[in-house]
Amino acid sequence: MYKYFVLIVVSILFTYPAQAAEDALDEVNQFRTRLGLHPFVRDESLSRAAAACADFRAKRLIDGHTSSDFEFLPEGSSADAAGCAAWPPELGWGSCCSRENWRYGGAAWAMGRDGQRYMHLFVRNSPPPEPIYRWKRAKSFAGWVYYKGISRWALCEMGKNSTRCERMARVQRASLKK
Repeated sequence: MYKYFVLIVVSILFTYPAQAAEDALDEVNQFRTRLGLHPFVRDESLSRAAAACADFRAKRLIDGHTSSDFEFLPEGSSADAAGCAAWPPELGWGSCCSRENWRYGGAAWAMGRDGQRYMHLFVRNSPPPEPIYRWKRAKSFAGWVYYKGISRWALCEMGKNSTRCERMARVQRASLKK
């Protein structure tokens, strides 16, 4: 009987959900402005990575860095440094890299079941990589179709909307020349 009670208590402790991560770059930028530093430029991939890492740390009550913070970065994204902290909410923002001279950033925090605020920040100096657009061709369509990764090519079926398809192709070619 005691064994089952301990098992139930342990499973409740480890399955208690942490609060979903909240974006914190505005808070970080306010902190930096008070110190006379320039604000970080928001990078969505770094923000998503910071949110995922903050959630992970809050669920597991990890005070410091994970074994590899950079595994949380989306494919094709990069960061030069990562900062983290786990503090009581009344202390405000406090991760590493907040006072350093970086250009791009993404920050988030999640509340752990212990009442600590698990903060995470990813930063870098190089601009975000340009998205890679690929030309797509399908057998049942009238030609190459491309519009910034959006599947507009469905408008170009053989024999249907051919004028519209040609107009889209001209717009695409013109946008690539810019």
